Amino acid sequence: MTAEKTIKILKFWRTIPSEIRLRQNRIYELEDRYNTLGTVDMDGMPRSGVIGDQTSNAVIRLDTHHESALSEIKELEYEISRLQDLEQYIFRALKHLPYHPKMVVYRMYVDGWSLVKIAYNLHYSERQCRRFKSEALDLLSLQFERCPLMSGFPM
Repeated sequence: MTAEKTIKILKFWRTIPSEIRLRQNRIYELEDRYNTLGTVDMDGMPRSGVIGDQTSNAVIRLDTHHESALSEIKELEYEISRLQDLEQYIFRALKHLPYHPKMVVYRMYVDGWSLVKIAYNLHYSERQCRRFKSEALDLLSLQFERCPLMSGFPM
């Protein structure tokens, strides 16, 4: 795997929590839309056995779109699960790097720091920080290349 692809993965890693939130919000939307109890008037008064308009509207809405909504919810839940697995895998890969390469890569691609700021913060030269970055990207590239989770995400 190339260093450029590894950098894309690290930048994508930063956005995974928001990607998960987007999918969760869509699930909540679908559940609210097709939840029959949310549309039925629950005032406790007897209706003398007559189905009210709200109930019939809910049933019609469920019949026409329920299956597609359920399949979309299952697909979104699967994507969330894969994103969480990917997020954990990348975190573990970063965690196992040597300290200085890990700090350079983390500060640069997760926190968005410049190389100058990282060098100042770590008390190393920019040149040495570039070496740390290169070392980290090489190690991560090897790990990411072997990971089957990486294949399913366009990065």
